[in-house]
Amino acid sequence: MEKERLDIDSQSNKSIFYERLLILSNLKRESFNRIEINLGYSRNALNNYKNGTTPSGSRLLELTNYFQVTPGYLMGMEDELSVLSPDLLFQLFTQEQKIEMLPLCQNWLLSKTR
Repeated sequence: MEKERLDIDSQSNKSIFYERLLILSNLKRESFNRIEINLGYSRNALNNYKNGTTPSGSRLLELTNYFQVTPGYLMGMEDELSVLSPDLLFQLFTQEQKIEMLPLCQNWLLSKTR
C-alpha cells in the first residue's frame, strides 16, 4: 500500500512539473517552441515532460533561470509561485491591480528624479 502511494505521489510531482511549465509559458506569452529555440533545446524537448520524465539538474536550473522562479516551485515542492522576475510578477496582477500600481510607480519615479 505504501509503495503504491509513493508511486502516485511521484507521478503527481512529475505532472506538476509539466503543468507549471505550461503556466509559466502562458504567463510569458511564449510557446514551448519559442522557449526551446531561446534555450537551444531540441524541438519538443519540453513536451517530453508531459510523459512524466523529470529534468536533469542542469536543465532544471536553465528553466528556473529562464522563468525566474525557484526550482522548488517548478518541481512541485512549493505550492506558491515564488517569482524572482518583476515582469512575471506584473503578469500575475489583475487589470485593476495594474491600474492601481500606476500612480504608485509614477510617484516613486518622480521621487527618485528629484
